Amino acid sequence: TSRVMILNDLGDVCDESEILTYALEAKNICTKNYNENLSNREKIIYLKSLALALNNIAYVHIQNQNLERALKYSLISLRIDSIVNGTGMGTTLNNIAYIYKSQGNIKMALHYNYLSLKLQEIRNNKTGIANSSLNIGVIYENINDFNNAEQFYKKALDFFTELNPTSFSTSTKDI
Repeated sequence: TSRVMILNDLGDVCDESEILTYALEAKNICTKNYNENLSNREKIIYLKSLALALNNIAYVHIQNQNLERALKYSLISLRIDSIVNGTGMGTTLNNIAYIYKSQGNIKMALHYNYLSLKLQEIRNNKTGIANSSLNIGVIYENINDFNNAEQFYKKALDFFTELNPTSFSTSTKDI
């Protein structure tokens, strides 16, 4: 299990051209080694690692504008993460929202961004709340719903300011 976790960690820090290599190897290890004889702890580790590897594969497909494949891998990753309460669910939900937005399906993009926001609020993940709020604000701005855009931009700004008050106080002095 250590090897697959390290491969996923490498996928997070490596050059973008190497992500797929690490993600595919991690995916293959997880699918090869997962079986009913494992302890519950090992099963959860493999499932969480598989979800992360699939999300990394989806990310590569997003970067290559292969959105259908990205959506397929993202949805599978989300399904696995929801079973094991994985920590990558917020990122996966945002990725799915991005895919739908890129395809012009604003309704589904908002749906997945709102799911991500709700999850981040439940987990009290302030960075996640800020990012999800920002994503929702961008979508509302893109469809000229400026009242909602302003509401979510302000929410994002409040959380980003709370997370890093010196950065925002310094940068806003010049405005």
